[in-house]
Amino acid sequence: MATGKRRRQEAIFQAISREGRVDVGALAVDLGVSAMTVRRDMADLSNRGLINRVHGGATSRQDPAVRAEVMRAEKQAMARWVASTVVDEQFLGLDVGSTCTAIARELNARGRMTVLSNSLEALHVLRSDAVERLCVAGQINAEGSIIPHDVVAAVEPYALDKLILGCGGISVSRGVTYHEVKETFFRRALIDRASEVVLVADHTKLGRESSFSLGRLSLIDTLVTTRSPDGPLAQSLAEAGVQVEVVDVPEGE
Repeated sequence: MATGKRRRQEAIFQAISREGRVDVGALAVDLGVSAMTVRRDMADLSNRGLINRVHGGATSRQDPAVRAEVMRAEKQAMARWVASTVVDEQFLGLDVGSTCTAIARELNARGRMTVLSNSLEALHVLRSDAVERLCVAGQINAEGSIIPHDVVAAVEPYALDKLILGCGGISVSRGVTYHEVKETFFRRALIDRASEVVLVADHTKLGRESSFSLGRLSLIDTLVTTRSPDGPLAQSLAEAGVQVEVVDVPEGE
């Protein structure tokens, strides 16, 4: 039993280090154990100072710069593609996460724009004088995300030309999913204020599910990814009218 526990915890820690965040249910399926077993293992890892537990799962305690290195080439390729679609004077909404931080860096090289984000990290890397930065007021969580107390009131004044989202996973049964419920409510409120919604998700997110669903796939206008979805997911995206943009990842990056 001790060996099994040690191997499980190693697998959990590696998954969290790789993905940044993991979901209890998904890990339970991957490891072939109960959700309660995964929670006990996570509690042990958290007590040892190796991970952060959050509702429904756990997050890495790695520095954001370390998390940015996971799927680095894919994130950079997608970030360049997304930034290339931005035109002068657009008003953008930008999500939290290392993929969206990579997009923020690329936006520095674009024209004049306004960016609304609840990510302290993304706002920090937006250094260009041509970018007007806006943030919401609220509570800052351990991941550097600002969560408004009233998400609807926080975004009511804004009309976004484009909303750029990351995700924990995208699947047929649950649509776009995330690990944190309050951030998910905030994203849903932003969608209601956006003319266009772009979801940016590398191929490892295709078919994955996290705890909290943003809603149906038709909420998305464009999916930017690094590998073509296949099977039922490809069919569901097509039926929902989602445009899929597959970005080439240069070798050696």
